[in-house]
Amino acid sequence: MLNSRSVAPWWALWLLLGGSGGGAWASPLAWSGAEQAYLDSAAPIPFAVDPNWLPIEGIHPETGAYEGIAAEILQRLSVLTGLTFELVTTQSWSESVAAVKEGRALLLPAVSITPERRQFLHFSAPFLELKNAAIMRQQAPFISTMHDLAGSKVGVKQGNSLHQYLSQSHPELTLAPQQDSLQALRRLQRGELDLYMDTQEVASYLINHHRLEGLKMVMQLDFRRELHLGLHHSLPPELLSLLNKALAAISPDERGAFYSRWVSFPGSGGYDYRPLWRVVTVAGAALLFILGWVYHLRRTQRALQQEMARRHESEEMFRNMFENHSSVMYLVDTESLQILDANRSAQQFYGYSHAEFITKNLADLNVISMEELFALRKVYIDDLGWSYQPIQHTLASGEIRDLEVYTSKIDYSGKSIYFTTLYDVTEKLRYEAELKSAKREAERSNQVKSQFLANMSHEIRTPMNAVIGMTYLALQQPLPPKAEHYLQKVHRAAESLLRIINDTLDVSKIEAGKLTIERTPFSLLQVLQNIESMLELRAEQQGITFRLELAPSLPDALEGDPLRLEQVLLNLGSNAVKFTEQGGVMIRVRTQSIEPQRVVLRFSIIDSGIGMTPEQLGRLFKPFSQADGSTTRRYGGTGLGLAISKSLIEMMGGAIWVHSELGVGSRFHFTLPLIPLAELPRSEQSATPNLGSAFQLLHGKRVLLVEDNEINQELVSELLQQVGIEVGLTNHGSEALQLLKREHPDAILMDLQMPVMDGYETTVAIRQQPQWQSLPIIAMTANVMQRDLDRARECGMNDTLAKPIEPQRLISTLLRWLAPEATDPATPLVREVSDSDTPPDWVAALTLFETQTALVNMKYKYRLYHRLLQRFLQQLQQLLQEFDLLWQQQSWVSLRLKVHSLKGVVATVGVARLQPMLAELERQLSGDKVESGAVESLWQSVRQQLLPLVSELQQLPSQPEAVEPPEEPSFAMDTALERLQTLLQQYDSEAIELVNGLLPKLERTGEVALAKQLAVAVNSYQFEQADEIVALWRRRGEWVNGF
Repeated sequence: MLNSRSVAPWWALWLLLGGSGGGAWASPLAWSGAEQAYLDSAAPIPFAVDPNWLPIEGIHPETGAYEGIAAEILQRLSVLTGLTFELVTTQSWSESVAAVKEGRALLLPAVSITPERRQFLHFSAPFLELKNAAIMRQQAPFISTMHDLAGSKVGVKQGNSLHQYLSQSHPELTLAPQQDSLQALRRLQRGELDLYMDTQEVASYLINHHRLEGLKMVMQLDFRRELHLGLHHSLPPELLSLLNKALAAISPDERGAFYSRWVSFPGSGGYDYRPLWRVVTVAGAALLFILGWVYHLRRTQRALQQEMARRHESEEMFRNMFENHSSVMYLVDTESLQILDANRSAQQFYGYSHAEFITKNLADLNVISMEELFALRKVYIDDLGWSYQPIQHTLASGEIRDLEVYTSKIDYSGKSIYFTTLYDVTEKLRYEAELKSAKREAERSNQVKSQFLANMSHEIRTPMNAVIGMTYLALQQPLPPKAEHYLQKVHRAAESLLRIINDTLDVSKIEAGKLTIERTPFSLLQVLQNIESMLELRAEQQGITFRLELAPSLPDALEGDPLRLEQVLLNLGSNAVKFTEQGGVMIRVRTQSIEPQRVVLRFSIIDSGIGMTPEQLGRLFKPFSQADGSTTRRYGGTGLGLAISKSLIEMMGGAIWVHSELGVGSRFHFTLPLIPLAELPRSEQSATPNLGSAFQLLHGKRVLLVEDNEINQELVSELLQQVGIEVGLTNHGSEALQLLKREHPDAILMDLQMPVMDGYETTVAIRQQPQWQSLPIIAMTANVMQRDLDRARECGMNDTLAKPIEPQRLISTLLRWLAPEATDPATPLVREVSDSDTPPDWVAALTLFETQTALVNMKYKYRLYHRLLQRFLQQLQQLLQEFDLLWQQQSWVSLRLKVHSLKGVVATVGVARLQPMLAELERQLSGDKVESGAVESLWQSVRQQLLPLVSELQQLPSQPEAVEPPEEPSFAMDTALERLQTLLQQYDSEAIELVNGLLPKLERTGEVALAKQLAVAVNSYQFEQADEIVALWRRRGEWVNGF
C-alpha cells in the first residue's frame, strides 16, 4: 500500500535537512471545495501495474514492492495529496489492463493513450516521455529504416501502445508479441527473434541490470509515447483534477532525479543516439561544478563529519545489540569460514572465550567435514541468499548438541560475511523422539489390545456357545417348573454376558474404523414390535409400565440397518427400564421430516427414573463411563451401551441428545435418516421359516460338521437333526479332507481354530479341488473381529456364524445356502404358484386389501383366507355398532380391548396400513386420563378407513370354491406345539389352521377343557392368551408320548 506515511527514506532525509523540491514539499496545495470533500472521504484506490517493465515500473521479485519511475511518481502524489493507493497483484500487463476493465483495479500509473483505452479510462497530464528503440544482436547487419526489417521476426511487448502502433502503421512487419521484456531480450540473444522493439529506457535498464551481452541499439523510432495516469471511468472527476494539480507541483528537477535514479544508457554499438543531450548535460554539469565548488567543499566536509558520527553511532548500536542478544550469534568469513566475531551468548554456550572463538573455523565446531560445509554453503547460502539447516556442533566440553542454524549473507564494514544465529534444539529433538517412541508403544499396545480382545472373544464365546446352546435344548424338553425357571435364568444370564462381550467388541471395531453400517429393506413396525416384546417383559419384572407410542403417519417400509437400530433402541430402552423403579418407560416414534427419497424419524425414550445431574451428563457418552461409581455398584453395567449407541447413530447419519433432571427422569432423543420404500420385498414381508417349514426344506440334506469341541459337536448336531439334516462329524481339517474323498455333503460347517489343520487351511485345500468349488462352506467362529471375518472370506468361505450359535440364525443361514428358494424374494415360502393356481374371482375383487401379502403368510390357503375375512367383517361391524354406546358409557377399557383385538388382525388379513392409527387410538385409550376430544377425532379418522372395508367385504361369496395346496406332514407333538407357539408369538394366522387340525388329537390327551379354551382363544385372535395356554400345556408334559 502506498500512502503519505510510507514516503521513501531519502525523501524524508531531504525534508529533515531543509531541502526543497521546487516548493511543493514545503507547502500544501490549494484544493477546491469539491476536491477537499473528496479527499476527506476518499477510500484507498486499487491500482494495477506491469510487473515486468522496469525501469518504468515493476514488482520486486523478493519483497513484492512496487518500484520504478512510475512508483516514485505515485509515491510523490500520495505525499502531496494524502491519498492511499493499494496494489492489485497481477502476473502480466495484459492481466492488469483486464483487471481495470473488470473494475477490480481503478488506476494504471503508467499508461499511454490509445483509442481503445479511452473507452474505459480518463487520462491525466503526461508525466514522462518515452523514446522507442530497436535492439539487435551485435553481429546483425546495420539497418536504418523500417523497410530494412521486411521478412524479419520482430518482437514487441504485447498489448502496449507500441504494439498497436506497429500493427496499424507497419503491416509489412512480422510481429511476435511478448509478455515479458527480459525474456524477449534473452530470446533475441538466442536467435529466436531477429529484432526487439521497446522503449529505450526499458531496453537499456534490462541490458545493464542483467548483463545481457551481444546486443546493440540500432535505431530510434519516430513513434514516441507519453505516460499518463489512467483512471477508470467510475472514479469522480475531482480525483483527476487534484492529481493533475499534484503532477504539476512535481518540479522538473524532481522528475529528473526520479529518471536518473533508474535509467542509464549503454553504448549502442552503432552510433550516438543523443549527442545534443550529452553535450548539454556535460556543459551544464561543468558549469554547476565551477559555480558550486567552494560551497560544495564546505557542505561535503560537514556532511562527512555527520556521516562518520552517524556510522559510529550505528555501529555502536549494532555492537550492543549483537553482544547482548540472548540468541547465539557469530559472524563468519564467506571464503574461509573463519569465525570473525561471536557474542556473549555464543561464548557461554560453546564454552570459549572471545579470544579463543576468533581463532576457530566452522569446521572446528561442526560434526560434519569441511567439504560438506562448503557444499552446504554453495547450495543454501550462495544460491538462495540465506539458509536454515539442522546441524550438530561440538562444545568446548566435548558435548555434541543439536542446533537449528539460520544464516544470511550481509555486508559488514565493506566486506561480505555470513551472519549466523543458532538455537539449541537438543531437548526439543529428545522430546520428539520420546513422543515418537510413545506413539509406537501406543500403537503396539493397541495391537496387543486388539489381539487380547480377539483371544478373549474366542475363549469366552466357546464355553458360552455350550451354555446358551445346551440351555436352549434343555428348555425344549419337559422339565419341572423350578428346574425350568433356573434354566431360563441361566439362559438369560448367558445372553446378558454375550451382550457385554459384543459391546466390548463393537467399541473396538468403532475405534479401529472397522464397524460398517448396512443398508437393507426392513419393516419398522417389526423392529418396534421386537423391542416392545423384549422390554415389556423386563418392565413387568421391574414392576413398572412400558408403552410404545407411534405417530399415525409413520412409514413402515424403509431401507437402513435394522439390526443396529434395534441395538440402539434396546440399549436405550434397557437403560431406561433398569434405572426406573417407579412409574414407567415410553418409546415414542415420530416423523420429523419426509421427502420423496429421505425420511427423518425422531425416537424418544422417556422414563421417570433416577435422572442425572449436569456433571453426570457431561461424561455420559464416553466409553466405560456411567453417571458415577455408585450407579455401577447399584445397577451394574459396563458403561459401553450409550457410547456405542451414540457412535452407531452418528454412523447412520443421525444425532443423539439427552435432557435429564435428578430425581425426575431422563429423555433420550435421537434422529435417524432412512430411505422410504413403496413396499417391502416379499422376503422381508414373510415371517422367518418356522420349524415345520425348515424341516420340509432341509430334510435329507447332508452337512459335514468340522469341530474339535465335543460340546459344540453335540449342540450343533442336535440343532441340525431337529430339522431333518444328516450330520457328519470330524475333529479337524485333515479328517474333513479324508472324508470328502468318499462322501459328498451338501454343505460344511467349519470351525476356524482346530488342531492339526485349522479352518482356513482346510478351506483353501477344499477350494483347490474343482468338484468342491461351489460347495457352501460356513465358518463357525468365536473370533468376530473384522480381520478374522475378512480372512475367512478371502480363503473361500461363503458365510459366517458367530459363536455362541443362535439356533434361528443357524437354520436361516442353512436355508440361504441349501434352499435358496425359501429366501428368494420372488418365491413363496412353501410352494410356487403355478399358472393353473389362478386366484378365485372374489380375491381379485378385494381392491382395498393387500391380498398377495396375506396369502403368502397363509401359504395360499384361499378357504382359510375367506374364513378369516368373514370373521374380520363381523369384528368390524361389531366395533362400529358398539363404539358409540361404549363411548357414552365411557367404558374406556372395553373400547381399548376391542381396538387392541382389531389391531392384532389387520396385518393378517391384508390391511397392515391401519396398524399405526389403531395403535395410536389404543394409546389414547390407555392413559390414566383419557382425552375424549382427541379420541373422538382419531376415531372418526379410523372410522372413515373402516367403512369402505365393510362395504367391500359384504360382497364376498358365502361359500368360496378353491383348490388348496397340499397339507404339510404331521410332526411329533413336541414339534407341533413348538411350531404353534412360534406362530402365536408372530401373530401368524396359520396358527388358526394348525389348532383346528390338532384339536381332536389335543382332546385325546385328556385336557378337553384346555383344548377348547385354546381353540376359542385362537379363533377370536386372542393370540397372547393362546400362547399362555400352549406354554402351560408344554410345562405339564402331557404331550411327551406324542400322538
